[in-house]
Order: sequence, then C-alpha cells, then structure tokens
Amino acid sequence: MNFNRKGQAAMEFLMTYGWAILIAIIAIAALIAFGVLNPPVQEVCGTSGVLITGLSCVKAIPTANGNMSIQVTNNLQQKIDYQDMTFTILSPGSATCNFAAGEISPGATATITSTAACVPNQAGKGMKGDLVFNYFFDDAASPMYPSGNIRIVQKIASA
Repeated sequence: MNFNRKGQAAMEFLMTYGWAILIAIIAIAALIAFGVLNPPVQEVCGTSGVLITGLSCVKAIPTANGNMSIQVTNNLQQKIDYQDMTFTILSPGSATCNFAAGEISPGATATITSTAACVPNQAGKGMKGDLVFNYFFDDAASPMYPSGNIRIVQKIASA
C-alpha cells in the first residue's frame, strides 16, 4: 500500500524543517548570550529633562552603593524651596528614595542626594523610576505647591 510513502514524506518534511528551526533558535540564543541583541540603556532624565516649566533635571546618578543623586537647574527668576521629593524605583526591584528638603537659587544647579541607600547594588544594569518634585516659591504670600512628576531611566553607576 501507499501509506508508508505518505508517512515517510511527512517525517522527512518535519525533520528538515525541525533542524532548520533548531539551528535558528540556537543562533538567536547565541546572539542574546553575547549581548548583540541587548540594546544600550537610553539614559533619560525626564522628557527632554524638563521637570516643570523653568526647572530642568540635568542628570540622575544612581550608584551601586545605594545613593541616588539628581541634578536640578532652577531657570526661574526666583528662589524655590523643595520638599517631599521622592524617587520610586520601578525596576530592578522596587524601592523609594527620599530626599531632604532644600532650596535652589535662580540660575543655580543643585545636586540633591537621597537621605538613605535605596538603589539596588547592580552596577551596569538599567534602572527605571518616577521622580516626584514638590516645591514652592520662597517669597510667595501664599505658598504654591506645584508638582513635577517625570520618568527617569538611567544605568546604575559603580560605587
């Protein structure tokens, strides 16, 4: 009968394409293992670095020793006082960095460092999180508390 010929053709078809698929999977796995398919982390301090109109996030510096530093420039015409500043880490892991209250003079750039270790000890890995920045004008009769909320994506620097 012809049943054996149909079975043999189907088996040859599966073996031929099976080997081709297996080789493709091995090649893709090798590319991933050697880092060819891992794109570099696009380091961003907010959307174009703007916290709120007049305030710029110049750079965020997470380090493997656990500290988080954020450089903020005050392009406003008056001094601001900031408070309740937090950075919530979304990956890797989850944690919240808190920052002490302070002030930034007009035209000045301040480096604000977390009050305690909060960054995971994973140097070279990408980190993503949300920064909430609450401030008020120092000379305002009734203080305003606008809030800036930006997404920061940075590579964790070695300690």
